[in-house]
Amino acid sequence: MALKGQYDPWAIPDDFSVYKSSPEWLQPLLHPHWQTQKAVHPFFTYFCGLYLLVGGIIAFVGNVMVLKIFGHNKALRTPANMLIVNLAVADLGIVIGLFPECVYNFFTGGPWRFGYLGCQIHAFSGAFCGFSQIITLTFIAIDRYNVIVKGMSGTPLTYKKVTSWIAVGWIWSFFWAISPLSIGWGAPYAIDGMLGSCSYDMFTQDMNHKSFIMSMACAVTFQILVIISCYVFIVRAVFDHEESLRAQAKKMNVTSLRSTPDQQQLSAECRAAKVAIMNISLWIVAWAPFMVNAIFGVWGNPSFINPIVSEIPVLFAKTSCCWNPIIYALSHPKLQQSMKELYPWLCIADTRRKTIADNESIETSEAVSITEKPVKA
Repeated sequence: MALKGQYDPWAIPDDFSVYKSSPEWLQPLLHPHWQTQKAVHPFFTYFCGLYLLVGGIIAFVGNVMVLKIFGHNKALRTPANMLIVNLAVADLGIVIGLFPECVYNFFTGGPWRFGYLGCQIHAFSGAFCGFSQIITLTFIAIDRYNVIVKGMSGTPLTYKKVTSWIAVGWIWSFFWAISPLSIGWGAPYAIDGMLGSCSYDMFTQDMNHKSFIMSMACAVTFQILVIISCYVFIVRAVFDHEESLRAQAKKMNVTSLRSTPDQQQLSAECRAAKVAIMNISLWIVAWAPFMVNAIFGVWGNPSFINPIVSEIPVLFAKTSCCWNPIIYALSHPKLQQSMKELYPWLCIADTRRKTIADNESIETSEAVSITEKPVKA
């Protein structure tokens, strides 16, 4: 092509498939689907490596800082905040278990270099910690519902209860991650289209694997529905309470029935709900494309899943661990203050307020009910 003056550095021959672009020792590990899919330009391989390198550094530093802050500040060691700590642990598990080998593979040209066993361990780590993320976010939503909607009538979250929640969460995650490897439900993990990472097999269409993928999708969808339901009740409770206060104030010919401490307390609790809502929204953005790919690949026609379509959801899913520390750093006043004390070089402004909210974690499970609180004349 160069001799004929037709050389295009971005051109990849149509018959240069993913299968042909992989080394011989790797070809037996590839699904037959990749024999018909055109390979991608090396630029995309290096871009993926850079993307994961930057994301991995942000996630590792951010989650280590969060764990150090909670370990340093005793006031933050509440039962509800144990769920945040567990979320940071799951995020770190993704960073440590997935990012190093992916970055190495992509920066060295793309092909997976750790063999079949390494592929299974890599994908298991992602599934294990990824499921732990969503079950922890489910528990956080249930706790927020218990605090904000039920209030004093709700059962307080204790260390014993939150410990049992966390244990159940990790057991639940382990089941879904180990199933393709041990109990034979679902196909073994497979190499992705850009050859630098491994995840769930998205192309095997026997009934055993179909049932596993659909059951997994239903389990995740159920947890998401629980989370959405909790926040719908939370938002509705806040609006109903505000409406009743406005109606009562109108009857009494006053501007507001809410005292300043009451306002700050409610604001703190609603801020906590907003943080959790943002977390689950980002988690859905990260993992929904991956689940859609898996369902369409296993139950439908996978011909549209080329290497880039296969890899982008994987990249989104992996970098879900970057967002949680950023969200809490930006919206958790007590966390911000601890960050200022431990890491003055971050130049964080002092956002503390000399109010009742300054003495309570926004994650406390001892908040006053917004639905049963008596109206003050």
